[in-house]
Amino acid sequence: MNRFSESDDSLAGMIEQYSITVRDFMLLSLLCDQESFDMDQLERALGLTSESIVQCIDRLDNAGLVKHNGFDSGAESLADLRTTVAGRVLAQRVLDGTN
Repeated sequence: MNRFSESDDSLAGMIEQYSITVRDFMLLSLLCDQESFDMDQLERALGLTSESIVQCIDRLDNAGLVKHNGFDSGAESLADLRTTVAGRVLAQRVLDGTN
């Protein structure tokens, strides 16, 4: 159990290192699995409000794990939202538990 909570490859380690939340990781993981989502799809998939999703996106963007260009919090489409290479690698490392 100590290895899991102390490792950078664990969800706990990633949250601490990147100053994000479990919700943020859930969103990152979902975005890594799919090319695009609209806000309604994300709300249903994550059980979050659009405001909460925008906050997650902002934290992920600040951590360098996603990028968005001209993202409008009222927009229905998140077409400009993309995971970064760092975001994809990190999500895969956490999910696989490998370096």
